[in-house]
Amino acid sequence: MRRPFVIGFSSAALAISGWLAVSLGEALRAPGTDTVPQRLVEWARDHELGPVIDAAERSFYAATEPEEGGVPTTGDQLTALVADPATTGAVAPEEQPPADLPSPVTPALDGEGRWTPFGPLVDGRHMAWTTSIRPDTKHTAALVRIVWMEREAFRFEQHPGDKLEKPWARPNFVAPEEQSTLVAAFSDGFRLSGSKGGFYLLGKEKRKLRAEAASLVVDLHGRPGVGLVPRDYALADLESVRQNLDLIVDDGAVDPRLVKEPNAQWGYTGPDNKTATWRSGAGVRVDGSFLYVAGPALSITTLAETLVRAGAVRGMQLEINREWITFSSYAADASGKIKARKLDARMVHPADRYLTEDTRDFMAVLRRPEAPPPEAAAPGPPGATGPAAPKRAPTP
Repeated sequence: MRRPFVIGFSSAALAISGWLAVSLGEALRAPGTDTVPQRLVEWARDHELGPVIDAAERSFYAATEPEEGGVPTTGDQLTALVADPATTGAVAPEEQPPADLPSPVTPALDGEGRWTPFGPLVDGRHMAWTTSIRPDTKHTAALVRIVWMEREAFRFEQHPGDKLEKPWARPNFVAPEEQSTLVAAFSDGFRLSGSKGGFYLLGKEKRKLRAEAASLVVDLHGRPGVGLVPRDYALADLESVRQNLDLIVDDGAVDPRLVKEPNAQWGYTGPDNKTATWRSGAGVRVDGSFLYVAGPALSITTLAETLVRAGAVRGMQLEINREWITFSSYAADASGKIKARKLDARMVHPADRYLTEDTRDFMAVLRRPEAPPPEAAAPGPPGATGPAAPKRAPTP
């Protein structure tokens, strides 16, 4: 009498197994540079298994938290303290390098906080710089990378990933005709379902924007910003808005909620969100220049403190977990071939990510084909006159 049930159950199991095989196969064959574990995690989140992945990630963060003390010893760390001859051009005598950033650790390492340039010259000057400092007085063997970019010198361009339905003409990669002008590109936030915010591009809103959400914006001139919409930036003046959680820096100070209720607003990476792990973030200085921070051994609080140390008046978290964080610089060689380099050699994705289709949305930074808007004043280099005053950057 049980035979029909057994046959029916077996048929259902085969059907489910077949669906799983097809679904997983499609996920594993999808375009992009995601690793197999990343694709499996993304598939699980797409199929209502997010709580399982969250629990696994929390265990991972706790098990892999970096040890305290020590000094950087590995080659991939120490190279962050010296100029890279492959990406650094000569600094002209009349060009004043940015003032060194103070390290939270005394004494500082040789080269720590010293800016080196990368990218093309603009009007005879370097407009993009990078440096490394340690995140705090505990994790003294870790180095965090910081990038500063003059907002008038480059054109920022938000791209959707292939997981977003595309009501836009913009592709999920940097088009071949733009690659020769590509300076840098970086991953810019959680999956939208976990971002507590929205996504707006070229006049179309993919997910509803939240007025209190931290926003990485690009205005109609291609200039970047970080803040709130509409408090700091009017939506009518913007080409794109990519929201992620809440601001961690505002008015030049660390948000006090980071101490009181960090897990409620910025995810969970351990008790009080104090577990140190890989994170990335973005900020804006009072002169409007753009900051990017990425590296290991960062809690949500020390990420905010690093942004403030670099002069941010507003700042936000972008990514958590080394597997998702990408920042690459790009340059064409004499033959026109695009050479790509990671900001940090330990980042998982290949350096040439974003030259082909990708699953996740990202920000591209390109050389401007035209002069900056005439009303824009050219600010000085970061730190040249000391830390930025704790006030809002001007709205474009």
